[in-house]
Amino acid sequence: MIYTVTFNPALDYVVFLDNLKLGDVNRSTRESIFYGGKGINVSTILNTLGLETTALGFVAGFTGKAIEDGLAAQGIHTDFIHLPEGNSRINVKVKHGDETEINGQGPVITEEAINELFAKLDTLTKEDILVLAGADRSGNHRIKLEYLQVTSGVGVRSVASLGLNISGEKFEAAASGNGPVDAAIKALKRIIDRHMTLKEFTIQAISKGSDDVGKVHMQVEYDNQMYYGFGANTDIIAASVEAYIDCINKFTK
Repeated sequence: MIYTVTFNPALDYVVFLDNLKLGDVNRSTRESIFYGGKGINVSTILNTLGLETTALGFVAGFTGKAIEDGLAAQGIHTDFIHLPEGNSRINVKVKHGDETEINGQGPVITEEAINELFAKLDTLTKEDILVLAGADRSGNHRIKLEYLQVTSGVGVRSVASLGLNISGEKFEAAASGNGPVDAAIKALKRIIDRHMTLKEFTIQAISKGSDDVGKVHMQVEYDNQMYYGFGANTDIIAASVEAYIDCINKFTK
């Protein structure tokens, strides 16, 4: 079986207009509905080629059910995790010569839901194929981690120094903290002075062994909005900093 993963599936509502007048009532000439998301797009292509595929990921609410039903009608198997709150996003695409898009935010993915997804992935066998599809946005990130050095131990206060590349400019800072992760985050905050509140911090091993790759999932609150970040590294402190920076990049333009 070929499995695909879509973290934030979408119902794409495409509206065609002769022209768009802002601040006025506009009437469409026709509409179309598609079921989207990078992984779902791969499953759709595989299904068109006659290959059996199962779409994994997260859905919520009435739009989530519409996505499941729509894919099932196309002959695509689904095994989505159903989130208890919110609705899967609706992306509105207005075509009027040019194209104007309004993309929905989507539901909140809880730690329990993420663990449930990993449990599903653990059941895959060597005969199965897993497709992880998505846009590589690292080149568009305004803030990048250049280096990180941490000193810590038993009976001593942890100290971290790091360097950031912010739109081509180099910045450095150091700080001490209650543990290596706390020290590293405090050093980062000395460069990026924003009032952010850490709401969730989850660590999970991706591989098994002494050289484990650790994945960090973070949720921060900024300006009354929630932002999610991910980091993966053999150094869990570096993965934590990368996840925090990933959050910042989502509200820093």
